[in-house]
This record gives sequence, structure tokens and C-alpha cells, in this order.
Amino acid sequence: MLKFGNIQEGKNCGEFVTPLPEIAKKLENIKAYLFDWDGVFNGGIKGVNVHSSFAEADSMGTNLLRFGSYLKNNSIPLMGIITGQNNSSAVTLAKREHFQVLFHSLVDKKSALEYIEEHYKIDRKDILFVFDDVIDLPIAKECGLRFFVKRTP
Repeated sequence: MLKFGNIQEGKNCGEFVTPLPEIAKKLENIKAYLFDWDGVFNGGIKGVNVHSSFAEADSMGTNLLRFGSYLKNNSIPLMGIITGQNNSSAVTLAKREHFQVLFHSLVDKKSALEYIEEHYKIDRKDILFVFDDVIDLPIAKECGLRFFVKRTP
């Protein structure tokens, strides 16, 4: 298990359970990058009159990911957000950064995979999914590569 973090502060910020060569091999075939919203692009805090948002680093990160994929594969990957909420910030990011798909108010997130397979002809094994919650495990286990965002309470 490879751990990484802020070396200067001596903190462990994360870990890869899958060996890096295996991750690299799977990344070669990724044609779509899908993201959960709450807890991935923000802290995931919910409550009355609490609105989730995103940071400029989120926009730049997704654009660099897309650009790197384009340089490697000579094709633009599908980018999308899948969320169980109807969140205006998710809509704003998806429109602003020209994501091809946004699934909101979606209880069964696996149905998004069916849509992508049917309309974009992308196999599940060629999809990378970033998530933060146990409720996302059913869709995460269907994707070829998945990353769990670990938050410190």
C-alpha cells in the first residue's frame, strides 16, 4: 500500500490500495471521467440553507485531467457529474467546463452507466469514477477504475 501526504508536515493525506503500475495500466484505456458531487468537489456538508460549491482548483484539475487524456489518447474524454441532489453549483461547473453529462437527482447512479454505454458507446471498464461515500459503492464497483476521496472529520 503506497501512502502519500504532505512530507513537510509529516502528515499522511492518502493512500493507494491498488499498485501504481496497475492503476497506470487501467488509465491507458479510460474514456470517461465521472465524479460524484458532494464530498468530491466540496466538503460534503449539508443542512438548511447550506449550499455546496466548488473551487477554481476543481475547474483547473478537471481541465488538466481532460487535456492530459487528450494528449495521450488523441481524443477528448467524456466528463460528467453524477449526484443524488439537484445542485445549482454542479450545474454551473458542468456548463462552465463543458462536461458532456450531468446526472442530478439520481437515486440509482448505476443507471447513468447504462445511459453512457448506450449513448456514448463507452464500456464501464473504460470509466473512472471519483466518489466519497458508501452509497456510491454500487456504481464504483462497476467502473474500471475508481478513486475514493477520503476526508478528515
